[in-house]
Amino acid sequence: MKIIGAIQLWIVNAKEKWRALWKNTIIRSCTISVVILTCVSILAIVVSFTRIPPLVPLWFSKPWGADRLAPSLYIILLPLAAIVWDAINMIFALSLEDEYRVYCQLLFLSSFVVTLLSTILVSTILWIIL
Repeated sequence: MKIIGAIQLWIVNAKEKWRALWKNTIIRSCTISVVILTCVSILAIVVSFTRIPPLVPLWFSKPWGADRLAPSLYIILLPLAAIVWDAINMIFALSLEDEYRVYCQLLFLSSFVVTLLSTILVSTILWIIL
């Protein structure tokens, strides 16, 4: 029962801290942009999934050829990685909100950059293969 009470207390504190963070325009605009870009990325994948070939070029750091190809389902890893990055940054920002507001802003800006790059990569891959 102590664990459940601790989780409930953490959720209540997180809501209060999130309200304080949401008042910051940088954090608010980055969060809205991250949500929009993630939705656009996932929507682009869902809309074009039936036309995607079985293998897509995903590993651009590998040498040219078959090593760069991955199963088409792996393309969803890009927006999922951006979501995980954003969730981790939000947890860190909520724990740092009291003392380090600038670091919180940097965390949200890094979430925006990662999501933007993920969306650009998804659109580039879809543009190449379609």
